[in-house]
Amino acid sequence: MRIGMKVVASILVGAMTAMPAKADPDEARKLLELSASAIENLQTLSADIEVGATEGYAKILPDAKGKIIIARLPEDNTVAAKARNPFEFRMTGKGRISPQQPEGEFDAIYRDRRYEWMLDDEKQQRIRMERIASRDKEVRLAKEFQFDKIFAREPLAASIRAEGLQMVESKVVGGVPCDAVKVPVGTAGRYTILYIPRTDFIPRRIEQSTDSVSPISGMMFKELKNVKVNEVLGDDAFKMPIPVGYSPDPNPARVRPPIPQGQPGVGNPNAQPRRPLASPFELNDASGNAVALNDLRGKIVVLDFWGTWLPDNARQGMGVMQALSEKFTDEPVAFYGLNFRERDADKAMDFFKNGGFTYNVLLNADEVWRRYGVRTFPTMYIIGFDGEIIEIVNGFKPELTLTQMTETIEKYLAEQAEGGEEGGSVTGTGEAASTGAGG
Repeated sequence: MRIGMKVVASILVGAMTAMPAKADPDEARKLLELSASAIENLQTLSADIEVGATEGYAKILPDAKGKIIIARLPEDNTVAAKARNPFEFRMTGKGRISPQQPEGEFDAIYRDRRYEWMLDDEKQQRIRMERIASRDKEVRLAKEFQFDKIFAREPLAASIRAEGLQMVESKVVGGVPCDAVKVPVGTAGRYTILYIPRTDFIPRRIEQSTDSVSPISGMMFKELKNVKVNEVLGDDAFKMPIPVGYSPDPNPARVRPPIPQGQPGVGNPNAQPRRPLASPFELNDASGNAVALNDLRGKIVVLDFWGTWLPDNARQGMGVMQALSEKFTDEPVAFYGLNFRERDADKAMDFFKNGGFTYNVLLNADEVWRRYGVRTFPTMYIIGFDGEIIEIVNGFKPELTLTQMTETIEKYLAEQAEGGEEGGSVTGTGEAASTGAGG
């Protein structure tokens, strides 16, 4: 049996009245710190959970409902001490990767950077490292339930450090009165709102949106209901028996160190990739800092060529870049918008920020644009750890481009986690595909 410890007594204060909008930021930070302290003392949690989105985001992002169980790994577990997350998760439910995909059920366990689930099509157990497991649609849905940055080794750390915190309008979530903290994200009007009760201080709802004009409207959210904290969990809470007729995983994943970042040749240091190499370049960002493509080895680099003078439909790649940058924020993936043929760089940056975009911008990219042979807009390049061109995306297809690029990035990360892919060919169409290697 698992039995949780009680949250520190000083945290368990009585319910308080709702905070007025835009209260003292110190009060907002204090509430986040109380929540972080409660999570640090959390031993078990079970809840109903819903993830979803509204308006434009609802057309491209997952939606799912189900249950989540969380338990802290034992302190004497040496693997847990090295793991990114000190908790294990059990996620069960039903949902869709996107509105265009059929609804499916899922049941997965996450522990020590590994997922365990049943591959129904092949009637086989699967135990795979996180990046490899993410190829499976069931795991991708289950991953939406995890609240990685909240139930983590340093819960809410980035939110607590953020400037411009505000107390905003309170809300009742799942029958529980919650005070709300608005946390600015980046410098372009994006924000997260966390709804936290003054009873157990475990966040009940997270919303992500923007105050700025954005090419993708709406809000993303995750919500917990019927939350039970530090209660006894059964011995089978994190056991997944292999069904009759299913076979065990013949090659279950073992815990491996994370892929190092920022180093050349991470994927396969001794191999010469068969894919063409992207033409190297060095450009300055808006602050005057030089950024060289070769210095980004060890990361996936995603490039989009844009200008304020392009028509709206030719700038649709910017919304895709923003969505991808938010999705892969904790992965070795860097996003750069290359601004070219622009008369006024300051006005270009104002346009970028007012649009709600927060990924990186490089200026005066005229020569790079010509070298890469871009003729169709938007055109986006996905470049691998060793500088090889993984894919060239020409044009924009609503609700399809984002999904395809997400799958390409996740597949490449999974291949590198397995030790690197041998060779491969560039995916892409049009002139850019043939001239993209440049140089």
